[in-house]
Formats: sequence, structure tokens, C-alpha cells
Amino acid sequence: MRLDIYHGRKTPDEDLDDWGFQGPTLVGVVAVHVTYLSTWRVIFDRASDAAAAQNVTGWKYFAATGGTELEMEFHEDLVYVHGGGFMDGYFGDWSLES
Repeated sequence: MRLDIYHGRKTPDEDLDDWGFQGPTLVGVVAVHVTYLSTWRVIFDRASDAAAAQNVTGWKYFAATGGTELEMEFHEDLVYVHGGGFMDGYFGDWSLES
């Protein structure tokens, strides 16, 4: 599966006239695990897919998972991506698709 992140803006309070910009697409995703709506973990089949996703998102590895899980970061209700790339920002939408 893949996780598509989109509806991006550079700052959380930016007023958008359209859908904003496209964020990263993360591949090799096998699941998303949520704990009490406070911790969202993206689980990958391979550590190499998690490493590629970590590189573009800046998300931290979830402890004790062997390098296959990342913890999504949020700012209020927006997904926060800060991997150092051209698509860094705050995103209002994401979808998990096969």
C-alpha cells in the first residue's frame, strides 16, 4: 500500500484558495496503527521503505520496532512533514491506498 499526503501549505495558518500542494507518497506501507488518537504509527513491510519515508517526512522512528515504524507528526489537525525537501509543510489530507 501507499500513503499519499496532500492539501499542503507552508504555514499552518495559510489561507488556501485551492488544494495547496502535493506532499510525499510513502510506499511499502502495510498498516497505520492509532493509539487514543494521540499516537499514529505508519508501519512498513521493509526497513528500507521506512528509511526512505523518514528521509522525506522527518518523522521519528517508533521505539523497539526494528526500524519499520514511523510516528506521524501533527500540528493541531494537520500532518507535519519536515524532511528537508521541497514538499515540507502542513497537510490537511492523507489517504491509505493499495
